[in-house]
Amino acid sequence: MITLRDVTIGFGGPLVLEGIDLQVELGEHIGLLGRNGTGKTTLLKLLAGLLLPDEGVVFRQQGLRVAYLAQDVPEDLEGTVGEVIAGGLPPVEARTPGASEDVQAEAAWRSRQQVETILSRMQLDPVADFRSLSAGYKRRVLLARGLVSDPDLVLLDEPTNHLDITKSCLKPAAPPPGTGSAAGRRVASARLTCTIRNPPARIRKVMAPNTRPISGCT
Repeated sequence: MITLRDVTIGFGGPLVLEGIDLQVELGEHIGLLGRNGTGKTTLLKLLAGLLLPDEGVVFRQQGLRVAYLAQDVPEDLEGTVGEVIAGGLPPVEARTPGASEDVQAEAAWRSRQQVETILSRMQLDPVADFRSLSAGYKRRVLLARGLVSDPDLVLLDEPTNHLDITKSCLKPAAPPPGTGSAAGRRVASARLTCTIRNPPARIRKVMAPNTRPISGCT
């Protein structure tokens, strides 16, 4: 899905990550463990495509959909819960360029179905005002915003009590009418959750059933 090869990044100062090699395989569940400031968030942002390395290369599977849940809630995000979640989907016009009105109408209907499904599965109130919510509830909404696009890879930075909700939401959902059940199972099996903790250690990659270190971090 994603491969990092000899990746180094330092933001113009001391190196945060040096000579990192990492391969994310289909169906893996990975945890990154390490002290604050050892580069866990930087590594996640490299995987998410939000940062470019100073040296090295990052290879991504073509068409890979990635959802990234940051540590902090954006201060400028506003609207209802339903509107915030719907913002996680690309505009219909971008998904169906040059399509007929009927095709775009069907795509818009499918988008509404995706939003309604994630609202139901995560037990969220679609008309609640996002800015009035507690920090924990906002994190749940942002997680739903990331999951609504049916991503192949889910990256969670400093997950808190929303992690149990994540497990339930990563189960295969009923596919939209006419798509067949196999498509739903295929997407679900591709998901990976990257969980970040902060024990007193340098970054380590923890995975099951085969545990192997990230080169350059151990």
